[in-house]
Amino acid sequence: MTLADLIQYIKETHGLNVCSLFYGPAILYNGHEDRLKMSVSDVVKKVTKAEIPSHKKVLELIPSFDEDEDCETVPTIRYRLN
Repeated sequence: MTLADLIQYIKETHGLNVCSLFYGPAILYNGHEDRLKMSVSDVVKKVTKAEIPSHKKVLELIPSFDEDEDCETVPTIRYRLN
């Protein structure tokens, strides 16, 4: 799944617009157009400058939504790796 696909899925499924997306302290998306066509796992590798450990099956991503200004009610996105 590309980063654009994930953002679109969240918008269609939950009616929320992702304005930024984090993996730990790393910023995966904050308007970075060049990253939208990359797979989510490739973006994680690019920004962390490290491979994802082979035993890791789920990435916990922290979104920020246009609709939630206080960012206190934002659930973690559990992105399953294939």
